[in-house]
This record gives sequence, C-alpha cells and structure tokens, in this order.
Amino acid sequence: MDPRLPPLLACSLLAASLGVSGCDDTCSADASPSIQLGQGVGGAFVPLEDEQLVGLDVAPQGGFGVKTLISTTGLVAGDEALASVQLDVLIEGALAGSFWLDETRLLCRGSSQGGLVSDVVVGFDDATYSTPDDLLLLDMQVVDLDVTVTDSEDNEANILHSVIINAGG
Repeated sequence: MDPRLPPLLACSLLAASLGVSGCDDTCSADASPSIQLGQGVGGAFVPLEDEQLVGLDVAPQGGFGVKTLISTTGLVAGDEALASVQLDVLIEGALAGSFWLDETRLLCRGSSQGGLVSDVVVGFDDATYSTPDDLLLLDMQVVDLDVTVTDSEDNEANILHSVIINAGG
C-alpha cells in the first residue's frame, strides 16, 4: 500500500481486494446461524452442489483434502473476528479425517452477506491416505464434509455436505 494514502482509503482498498465490504463492517450473531460450503476466487463465492465432483488439494495440516470456502450467516464476523473450525471427512459414516483449525479469520462480507473463511482444506487422514494408490481409492467416492464453525462468542453452525471425489485427475 502507498504510505501516502489516508488510513481509511487504504483500509477500504485492502478490504475491496479481499472481497469484503469494508473495514467498519461487522456481521453479528443471530438465533439461527448457518454455514454453506463453496468455491471461488477473488471474493467470489459459488456454493457447492450436492454430490458435486471435486478434486483433491494439498492440505496445510498435511495430506490431501477438499479445498473449500466457508460462508457464514448469523455468526460474529469482522476485520478482527476469529473463529474455530472443526473439519471432518466421513466415508459411509466413518471418520476418514479430522482437523481443528483454531483462531482463523472470519471476515465480514457485509451484514446482508455474512462472513467468510477462506482457503480451508477438509482433509483426509494423512496416515491412512499417504500414497497415490491410497488417494486413487477415493476416486468417484461419495464423502461427507462435516464442518462446524464456532465464532468468538461461542455461537456455532454446522453443515454436512456430500461431494464426489475426483482423485484420478
């Protein structure tokens, strides 16, 4: 950022580049929070369809998983808001991977749009799925992404979303 820019203008430009609506905007909690999983780049959010075909990406926690964005409504979000996210993968109801993402940014896209957690990978257990052959066993497998977001005020929302893994390329 150019140091000659006034702080409010610099903040607005940074917020626009991140796809959020502004530095003063805060998304507040409500009685029935919800979350939705999706994909997108540059602030865009496209919801995942039920049983949508998805690829595998490298997970920051190790191993591979499904990269997603998490859109929230009714949870506290803002420029400084933090949330905790439980990321689980289930195959036929059995846990196939679990990761706890603590103190991640939950940015507010606007009070009418809700919050957004970016660059999340819902990962498979890297000890079980450690080789290319292990990953190929997931090809065309229906899996459930079980995601729970807890905001800074302990409000919580959960989603169980089925996707089909494309591990074959």
